[in-house]
Amino acid sequence: MQGFTTTSLLKPGVSSATHNVLRIVLFLLLLLLFVCILLGINQPHSTVLFFLALGLTLSYLWFMSLKA
Repeated sequence: MQGFTTTSLLKPGVSSATHNVLRIVLFLLLLLLFVCILLGINQPHSTVLFFLALGLTLSYLWFMSLKA
């Protein structure tokens, strides 16, 4: 396990690469839902899902900022 550095943010063994992948996935989810809103696809569900995903992303970023 030389390639990964572990952080003690959540629990031992969770690498910073895992957090980077999670941030990318959350950003892509927000981007996809925002495009769905702009194109009018699956209204009003995409709007509700966008705000739920935004809340999830912001709470994750807030939680990580407390641990840093």
